[in-house]
Amino acid sequence: MSDINQAPQTLAQTIDWLHNCLGRPALPECPKECERDCDVPGGKAPAWINQKGKAVKVSWKPYQNQLPTQANLTKWFARTTGIGTLGGGPNAHGHYIAFVDLDRKEKVFSSPQAFEARLEQWFNDYPLLNVAPRFRTPSGGYRVILAFTEEPDWTAFSLDRDRSRMGELLARNGGHTLLPPTVGANGIPYHWEYFVAYPPTVAKPEDVGIYPTRQQHPSIPANTSPRSAGSYVPGAIRLEDLLSHRAKDILTGGAKTGDRSDALTALASECYGWEEFCHRYSISYSGTTEILAEYAWGQMEDSSRDPYKWQRILKTISPSACQTAAEYHSGDSENCWKKIYRLDRETFQASCPPHIKDRILGEWGIDKRPRASLTASQQQLNSQKLQADDVASESIPPNNGQVTDNFYPPDSDSKEKENLLLKYIDRLLERGNIPLSERRSECAQIAQALELDPKYVEQIVLTRLQEWQFAEVESEKTLIEDLVSKRKQSLDLHQILPPEIACILAQIAAAMPTSAEHLMTVGWSTFGCAIGTAAEVVAWPGFRQKSCVLWTISTARSGKLKSQTQEVMVNPIRLLQQDANSEYCIALKSYKEAQKATQQNRDPDSPPEELPPPPVPREYWVEHITVEALIRTINENPRGFLVHRDEIDGFFKALNKYRAGKGDDEAFYLTLNNGGGPKVILIDRDRRVEVERSCVPITGTIQRKTLDEEMTPRKISSGWMARWVICLAQMPKRRRTRLPYPDIDAFLKDIYHKLSVLKMHYRPVQNEETGEVLKDETNRTVYQGFPITYHLSDSAADYYEQHFFNPMVEREEAELNEGFQLAMSKWSGYCLRIALILHCLHEICKLKNLDGTLKTYLQLKEEWKLSGREHSEKPFEIEIPTLIGADIIQKAIATSYFYINQAEVLYKGQQQDEDDTVPVIQKLIQKSEELRDTVAEGWISTREAYRNCRELVAGAKLRQMSNTDFTAAVFNQMVSMNLGETKKVGKSFKWRILR
Repeated sequence: MSDINQAPQTLAQTIDWLHNCLGRPALPECPKECERDCDVPGGKAPAWINQKGKAVKVSWKPYQNQLPTQANLTKWFARTTGIGTLGGGPNAHGHYIAFVDLDRKEKVFSSPQAFEARLEQWFNDYPLLNVAPRFRTPSGGYRVILAFTEEPDWTAFSLDRDRSRMGELLARNGGHTLLPPTVGANGIPYHWEYFVAYPPTVAKPEDVGIYPTRQQHPSIPANTSPRSAGSYVPGAIRLEDLLSHRAKDILTGGAKTGDRSDALTALASECYGWEEFCHRYSISYSGTTEILAEYAWGQMEDSSRDPYKWQRILKTISPSACQTAAEYHSGDSENCWKKIYRLDRETFQASCPPHIKDRILGEWGIDKRPRASLTASQQQLNSQKLQADDVASESIPPNNGQVTDNFYPPDSDSKEKENLLLKYIDRLLERGNIPLSERRSECAQIAQALELDPKYVEQIVLTRLQEWQFAEVESEKTLIEDLVSKRKQSLDLHQILPPEIACILAQIAAAMPTSAEHLMTVGWSTFGCAIGTAAEVVAWPGFRQKSCVLWTISTARSGKLKSQTQEVMVNPIRLLQQDANSEYCIALKSYKEAQKATQQNRDPDSPPEELPPPPVPREYWVEHITVEALIRTINENPRGFLVHRDEIDGFFKALNKYRAGKGDDEAFYLTLNNGGGPKVILIDRDRRVEVERSCVPITGTIQRKTLDEEMTPRKISSGWMARWVICLAQMPKRRRTRLPYPDIDAFLKDIYHKLSVLKMHYRPVQNEETGEVLKDETNRTVYQGFPITYHLSDSAADYYEQHFFNPMVEREEAELNEGFQLAMSKWSGYCLRIALILHCLHEICKLKNLDGTLKTYLQLKEEWKLSGREHSEKPFEIEIPTLIGADIIQKAIATSYFYINQAEVLYKGQQQDEDDTVPVIQKLIQKSEELRDTVAEGWISTREAYRNCRELVAGAKLRQMSNTDFTAAVFNQMVSMNLGETKKVGKSFKWRILR
């Protein structure tokens, strides 16, 4: 093609574009003939026309990861006039090519006009889409092409957060689409609306407002009615929990192998079998086969071609003839009742037939075995000691087997004996890890007191111990899965920032590549530094935040571009510092010249003339600074400045270094975090410093292991660590992207510059001794700035109180983890600071030229000069509205919850006691994910695990096991939680987390 950004008009040009630009396969398409000869609805399947004029289907699977040969292309396109391709990747650039397929469905959009209006709104919300290639489909739909740096693992999507399905995201390998100039089965061709050779790149679909319609598992509506007598009640067994592993795999992952219809038939047959089973025994359950079948069909590849095929498949199945997998393999319902027992013991006890119940309980060692009758003396003793069922302060009988006064034997009812036996066993197990010999001795004492077989008691102890361990594992699994999901959460910049800022940051993140979350984490400090003490925010009377101070840390392992990510946001601040230094040099030179001229022209007989104060350098950024120098710098730069330390660990270690660790540097910084400052500080005999308020944001990077070492109990309990906003988001794999790198320095420098001149209140500065108003070298009055107060609107204040402030107070009171509790206590204020920053950003981005571009700082200053205000004594400043709306507070709340979840992952990943395995598993998951992109492919051996995780060594010592054996046990425990897989390589036992 002569012009790389000219839309391809021919098949040859389209093939060239697909293979050489996108790296995706060109496939033949003949919709009309394919529908006629291959019985494919709409003809939307790869097919070519043979010599007889018949359509021949082409399997697309071989071309998921390879391009067709020239011989195939020659054969396919000899008589075929249509062309298509597959979404997916990664291509040579490491991107996943996605076709965003928007359907114009009547049940979603009331009219074609409504569809077009929603499309226009989407493009306005995300300007990046305006430069994305896109084309129309014969049915009136729309397809936009994008390149993702992360592979989406879902298909159905919505442009709204209510998750009503609007189309499909064809981004996984196998996502098939037709392309222009193909003519559809209805005779209407696909046609380009806009074309560029390579689509814009974003990290993930959410960055451009594309959201999955469902999460990992279908949610069964509470009012769903079952097919028959088993009606829904709260706490009823869920139908999907009864399914076999194979059926669950089909439900959540579609048909990985084999025919999709066969897979759905197998799933539906088992669902119908369980519904018949529950109806047969009057078991309450929730969910229906139809709900699960529809969900499973939506997970199948290319299910959008025939979205209602699942209904036709269900019509071919006779529900009454279906069996559960458990019944089919065993020939009876005993295995079904075993599953019911594991899910709901009350239902098992109430509904299971007695003969099956006795057989299952006997097999598991929970049966009521007949015992020899008690002797007369024993019956007499027991009758004297018989008490009520409520047993208080019992103790295990002594070694001689005699029944003591605080031991209450059961009456003749075996049910009471069983309950008492379980109470004794529970008390025994509550004592924790006891030696095997001691446990057997205790079991013998219990058996002798209750006239039971000691082996039977030991069997019950083992069963009870397994139940406890299973409950503990399930509890830990739930917590770990929750923490893993929270650590993988992302921050959608397009949802919180103005489009102009969000787009350029997303482009930078994709081009480096780096994490947009880490970019924005640094941004909270740099944007807050630019605003400084010019603004404060009030939620309601008595609840005020004095400035936008946010201390931020980006954490990731070495080599993940942490420092480069910081440089993106910090370097424009340095450019402002360079400009300020140049202005200071000029001002200082003028001051010295004026001072020299004054001395030369002074009458020797007249008293010396008081000179104006010398100019003070404007500081935007510092790196290494002592507390004493910090105080002076705050006094000379009341607007505020940024403290940036690439390795923030050095900043931590530098505190109190001149006082042998016994100073108050840390306490001084805690004061600065609140936006205040020391009222009076004596520096020397002749000078004092008064600081009413300050704005000293701090930002830096740290490795996760170093961060864990810094989180000592003292620093946690003092609230020092709670002040830091920490981002743990995973960094992308390092690679060369060859993507355009926008001029971020000039853009952000202009944004910072505009923020640094936001309007303030001013009052003249007076001489402390004489009370005279001070003048500068040009005889202008010197003014001191005071912050403008920004208020939440009534609706914003109500929303903030109901959706963040009150829930956070309740959550904080209920939290048991001290570190996380202290961290949450700070976020009621941090949320307001973020809201203030977002408000200022959105307002300055509304200052635009007629062509829609942002007005620069120089343009705004020139307009100010033309308005005649240049000759006023007050400096140039930008005025914005002082009322913060509900939309801004919603964005701030969404951002706050992201960082709160990051804090929860951090603090609950710290070991609270030696027997706590959750932090150990968290660290192993993190380590495996770090090794995923290396030659290790995420695998960790037992030796590597306990060498990198000291908690494993401590746990092994506590349990009197070898490091290797205990680590292997932890590996197996994680596999039982579905948190990874293991393998044995020679003598090495390895584990890794699944993707």
